[in-house]
Amino acid sequence: MAKQKTIVVRRDRAQWEQLVAEYEQSGLTRKAFCAAKGLRVSSLGYWRTKLGREVVGTGFVELPALTSRGWEVELALGDGLVLHLRRGA
Repeated sequence: MAKQKTIVVRRDRAQWEQLVAEYEQSGLTRKAFCAAKGLRVSSLGYWRTKLGREVVGTGFVELPALTSRGWEVELALGDGLVLHLRRGA
């Protein structure tokens, strides 16, 4: 069985800007868009980050200062798990 050759296409910044814009307007998942365009999912993610269009989180969210004595915080942790924190007045 013959081994298939992989063709590497080099794209410049302007081409990636166009592809990222197309992806964002497409409504497709990364995987579906990349399959349709012949791109690697990792390359699209890299260029979205490089172009400042993908938020890379630190895992922390800044919250406003609590001004009242009583407060309530609810964190959705995924898989149906919710953490409730409450402090009475």
